[in-house]
Amino acid sequence: MLLILCLIYNLFIANNMYTQYYSNSRHDSFINSIPKVNGKILREIEISDKSVSNLEIRVILTDGKDYFLDTISEIICFNLEGKIKWRRSKWYGSQVVLNNKLLFYQSEARKDDMEAVDYQNNVVISKYPISGVIDESQIILFQPDTNGLIAQIYYSDIVDTSVPEYLIFQAIRKSLGFIWHKRYYNQICPSLPLVNYEKGFVLTFSPTQGQIFILGKKSDEADPNYSFDLPKEYNSVFASSSKEGDIYLAYTSKHFVNLKCLSLDGKEKYSVEAADDFVDARPVLCPPVLTQDGFIFILTNNKVFCIKDKKLIWSKFIRDISFATAFADNSVIIAAANKLIRLDAKGNELLNYEAEGKISAPPVLDDQGRLMFSTKTTVYLME
Repeated sequence: MLLILCLIYNLFIANNMYTQYYSNSRHDSFINSIPKVNGKILREIEISDKSVSNLEIRVILTDGKDYFLDTISEIICFNLEGKIKWRRSKWYGSQVVLNNKLLFYQSEARKDDMEAVDYQNNVVISKYPISGVIDESQIILFQPDTNGLIAQIYYSDIVDTSVPEYLIFQAIRKSLGFIWHKRYYNQICPSLPLVNYEKGFVLTFSPTQGQIFILGKKSDEADPNYSFDLPKEYNSVFASSSKEGDIYLAYTSKHFVNLKCLSLDGKEKYSVEAADDFVDARPVLCPPVLTQDGFIFILTNNKVFCIKDKKLIWSKFIRDISFATAFADNSVIIAAANKLIRLDAKGNELLNYEAEGKISAPPVLDDQGRLMFSTKTTVYLME
């Protein structure tokens, strides 16, 4: 179990911005628009630069009109004509958050400084101290705005100790202190934390519990306002949350894929259990994908499960799944190796497109409903 938890931390970093790995700070992977695509590639945008190493595209950020790429070491701004407008270096591996028409990231010069630029690459925020960041730390939750920061920091490889620990906090701008915080000693967080701004709470995890903290409540060392027990046995566990405040917990145990729906006070509302075809169920890959009409998609690396009205309505085998994005018509686009597969609400295939390389980032939409996706160093626009 400890090895699995370590792998989760190393492989899955929550990047909390609109149209990112999990779409927003609630991790619902939902875009409130409908794709208008026929599978034809309208444009390819190459962003390779021989002078920059580790250039693989991790995330496409957009508000529907302006477009940015998050790579390991750079932020790249481009337009739909294929022109790169500007590039900005950042701390190696830093997450990038698009919020209030600003791009937030860790400064290239200092790991513990946050900066923000506007869409024209003008620095708007600089030398914003990120409390708790040291050389042996990694930011797992990074949710900034112009007023403050919510973050979870994981510590590893600390000199003279091999004991893991992590810190979660809410801080106001230009302050080295916390509104509230909690430090977990000799523990590894088994899943990715999330922030639900609509209902004003943060969800993180101890090894045995989901723990809910109400935003803005002042406390030197906070205890969770609410909590719920995690299953005793699971391969992996991920959570997302709806605008209404419900929490959706997906996990696998033995040969079952499971979903639990909980209220924001941690009380269980219902659960669904679906048998997998394999002797041991494959681990869940990411937080449950949610639509506003109540469709819930759970992904393992070779199967997608669709749940509606508290029951499994269909499942589909798809090899090598990586990401998924859901849309306002309750369709979902699955990125699987070098393929993009669109399924409607009944599980029928609407699109099966094969790219030249492995899909490197979840697909997003422009303001005309056209699909944008990427391979390692190329962005594609599909009409």
